[in-house]
Amino acid sequence: MDQRWLLLLIVWLPTILCKIYRTNIMRKTKIKDRLWGGVGQNTDNYQGGFLVQIKNAIDQSFSCGGSYLAPLIVLTSANCVTPFRYQTYASYAITTANLEEEENTHSLVTMIFIPEDFQYMHTTDDLAVVKLNRPLEGLLTEFIGIAKQAPEGNITLSTLGWGHSKMMYQQASEDPLLVNLTHIDYESCLDRLGKNKYFLSETSACALEPKSMYECIYDGGCPVIFEDKLVGIISIGFSCRNTSNPAIYTNLVLLREYLKITIINSYYLSNRVRGKTMNTLMFVKTDNGFKRYKPLKKRRPKKKPRKHAKNSKWEKHQRQ
Repeated sequence: MDQRWLLLLIVWLPTILCKIYRTNIMRKTKIKDRLWGGVGQNTDNYQGGFLVQIKNAIDQSFSCGGSYLAPLIVLTSANCVTPFRYQTYASYAITTANLEEEENTHSLVTMIFIPEDFQYMHTTDDLAVVKLNRPLEGLLTEFIGIAKQAPEGNITLSTLGWGHSKMMYQQASEDPLLVNLTHIDYESCLDRLGKNKYFLSETSACALEPKSMYECIYDGGCPVIFEDKLVGIISIGFSCRNTSNPAIYTNLVLLREYLKITIINSYYLSNRVRGKTMNTLMFVKTDNGFKRYKPLKKRRPKKKPRKHAKNSKWEKHQRQ
């Protein structure tokens, strides 16, 4: 092979395999042009450009894992963010996939949206939509799409995390780790949980963890993925203390409609968006589903024609 072609191959091959983008994510970046393509698309096989960490404002320590869905939207667990939900003035999301010359980029948390039916320490609607003040930078940063169909049968799923839930047994990893899970159906999950089946809700799903607690990863808010799509968010459970109990995660396929409406509403909460207020673009929940809220317009009274005074300058001008 010619040395020139070999040199070009050496230069361009890492770029192709690492999927390095040309620019950072902007507010108007199209999601379809920057979607994650699966494991092995970034600098490491165990990394995903969509994976983020959410750190709280109290001690700036790790609170939750998250998934990057849109330029200003991160998806995580409501049970994770509830303790600091009303202290978001210094909470932030930080990227995990970066080039050597890049530093971990972060963005402040401005709003947190949680479903109305959610209750703390329960698995029902354990989902939180986090809005950021600006897009996360980084040439490896990308989005992940949500699956349209829930997993069925004993298929293999994957989760990414650092092992913060088992720090009493093992120190958390600095880099994200990938662990495979085995999906099980709802009835089998209830049988395995036994007396603890009250943990499971209608919006939850289950997967079997690795038998060894040292191989287990159960960080709240971290993604559960199938192929290149997001199917769930790690919810509360028994973490890695007892791996015989299945892992519980929020089934995002059942909450797609809520996610779609919440993300749309979050983008239009500012009066500066296209000169329209929140009320003109807000979606509200009704008995027949979500509908667009259109406030009634006040009718302005018709203006009466202006009457000119007698012997005015205008009348004198007309007489002439």
